[in-house]
Amino acid sequence: AGALWAKFATTTGDVTFDATGAPGIAPRLPQWLGELWSGDTREREIIDLLGGTQALTSLTVKGWRVKTKPTVAKWDGNLANVASTKAETEPYESKAQRFAGGNSLAIEYQHFGETEMASAILRMLAESYADVSDLYVLELLKAAAIANTVTVPAAPAHVPGAVGRIVRGARKMRAKKAKVSFALVAEADYEEVLWTKETDSMKHLATSFNLEEGQAVESVIRPRPELVAGEVMLVDRRAFTPLELPGVPVRVNAADVARGGWDEALFGYVGHRIDFPAGIQLTKTTP
Repeated sequence: AGALWAKFATTTGDVTFDATGAPGIAPRLPQWLGELWSGDTREREIIDLLGGTQALTSLTVKGWRVKTKPTVAKWDGNLANVASTKAETEPYESKAQRFAGGNSLAIEYQHFGETEMASAILRMLAESYADVSDLYVLELLKAAAIANTVTVPAAPAHVPGAVGRIVRGARKMRAKKAKVSFALVAEADYEEVLWTKETDSMKHLATSFNLEEGQAVESVIRPRPELVAGEVMLVDRRAFTPLELPGVPVRVNAADVARGGWDEALFGYVGHRIDFPAGIQLTKTTP
């Protein structure tokens, strides 16, 4: 037994699992995993907060909106003159933004039925379209908000600055017959909102929004890196409507015969309309 153990204890005849070229070892295929997870897909935060998009049917959007509303007053009757005030309208026009992205693949992917790469590229292009279209809408919102910048007094010392700007900014909007659907704050100010105690200012925040039943205040206050500290954007979703070509992103593919290629591309179109400029407001604190 001792001699037999000594024989097997030597390394001369060892056959390891990872050996290459060893006698009697058949080639082993690796386990194919396909594409690995590369992070969560982005949702369209701003467009979702606005209630989604409506159909875009042309690259140019035209309409009109009220500039000055006529009013009604008390009347004495008995053939007395009826009050008559000025009524004004103004034309509205905006242009839709076009988006596109594509890649060229070797035709061999198609010839050998290896469509996984093409599917992955199309998915990533669709995710990119969701990102850039959402950011484009945010840029439009911020431009409209800057044009309607309002300064408010600083909140009392025990109230976080961001909370004070939201509450007092919302009161300014309500005075203009607008309701606050959601607020965007700078990343640096967002923690102030999260750390606000229920007994302090959260109840005041709740009354500042047009909340649906069971909806939490935190769900309508979002941090955005596009805003700087001290800025709060308040939006009435009825004031701004994103428009989008139905069915986007539109997939287009074609063979690149001259190069032995296979082109895949996605196209999208996003427009907008601003019905009520006063419903989009940038709020700052008075220095």
